[in-house]
Amino acid sequence: MKAKYLVSGLLFLALLMPLLAPAQEEVARISPEETAALLDSPDVTIIDVRALRDWNSGDAMIRGAIRRDPAKARDWGRDLDRDREIILYCA
Repeated sequence: MKAKYLVSGLLFLALLMPLLAPAQEEVARISPEETAALLDSPDVTIIDVRALRDWNSGDAMIRGAIRRDPAKARDWGRDLDRDREIILYCA
């Protein structure tokens, strides 16, 4: 079930990432298995961009993910460490 949510979120990544990295023409997609392998990496930031009501009521969360409001991506996107790989998801 978690993989289903992750795949949904990865699709959202393709829509939101251009706001965070306008210099890139294409956003890389990552599989649930690849994401799972990166969970403990200090070089990765995982951001949950679900609506707050979904975040509060959801039972499927990726360990170590931080929640950010997708409507404010331009604000928090500027503060992200560009040296880290950023994974966005929405379920």
